[in-house]
Amino acid sequence: MPEVFKIENRDSRKGLLACLFFLSALMQGCHAPLECPVKTRLSEPPAPQLYFANVLFVTDRTPANLNKASFSSQRNLVADHLIYGSKCEDPAGRRSGCSESSTLFAKEEFFQQISDGRKDVLLFVPGFNYSFDESLQIALRIAERTKFDATVVSYSWPSRHQLLAYRSDYDSSEWSVEHLTGFLKQVALAVPEGKFLHIVAHSIGGRILLQALLRLQLPHEKLGELVMIAPDVDTQIFVEQAPKCGAFRRKTLYVSPRDKALQFSQFLFHSNKRRAGEEYIVLDGMETIDASLLHAGITGHAYFEESQLMLEDLGAVLRNRPVSERRLDACSVKSLDKKNSTNGSSMPLTIYRLPENRAK
Repeated sequence: MPEVFKIENRDSRKGLLACLFFLSALMQGCHAPLECPVKTRLSEPPAPQLYFANVLFVTDRTPANLNKASFSSQRNLVADHLIYGSKCEDPAGRRSGCSESSTLFAKEEFFQQISDGRKDVLLFVPGFNYSFDESLQIALRIAERTKFDATVVSYSWPSRHQLLAYRSDYDSSEWSVEHLTGFLKQVALAVPEGKFLHIVAHSIGGRILLQALLRLQLPHEKLGELVMIAPDVDTQIFVEQAPKCGAFRRKTLYVSPRDKALQFSQFLFHSNKRRAGEEYIVLDGMETIDASLLHAGITGHAYFEESQLMLEDLGAVLRNRPVSERRLDACSVKSLDKKNSTNGSSMPLTIYRLPENRAK
């Protein structure tokens, strides 16, 4: 499919999505089943009130209007590629109530903003098909819906923001790795004394982040939580590289075998190579959370936006609460349990599952 093809009609877009995801569902293979002694069901809690606020950003997009901190989907090929600033955003995606105020910072001024914040830093790396403003809005939405008080930063790489521009976005994500690497090194040093850097990445953003972290040795005393949501990364690559990506306080992986967007990605773009965000991966030093029981829209890919249950668990992760104190069911992967019994081994096999969310 040509990447420049656009669909302007909303109903046509929905129809195309339905067709593509139906195709991917037909192509998906079997997933390792879970054995869950306890099966919890909870009502989906209401989302808290959202409010507009300023979000710090760093981007390697080409500016469209610097006075308004507006950026295109093109790669910024000038100088060191990165532009730093702050912009008022409405996490609900509306413009009402949010002023147009924005500020651009020199690099040193930007990191001084972080140091002067005297808070933990929450960095968000978005996935495929997000505009510049959407990436900032989602970063703010995560902070507000998890009720996590932090300095919010969005790293907005140049996504084309088109449904059929996946290949272009994948290439741009690779182009951004070096830029994110340099930024991570500097932002970790700017984290205030006694505070932590927490990183949340979604989809392709997980691939950019993983590649960047593998190039670094960040100071462990500054590292808090590393959260990978639905990573669009080859499963075998993820299993090999994730344990090597830094001495974070904890690593958390959210997955769903019902993620149709990742199934579509693996089938059409990755020679049917399974993606880490749809697999039950069990690794030492990483907690894997199954989100497949959540009602999360047609694709099942953006459950971190759709479900308040999931966001409340993410908030607990950011606050360093252990899994035993959260509303999770402890499950085992049957295939690994069988291998342990057969081989007399003791490989880890526990997956934690978010409860099924009943209708409000």
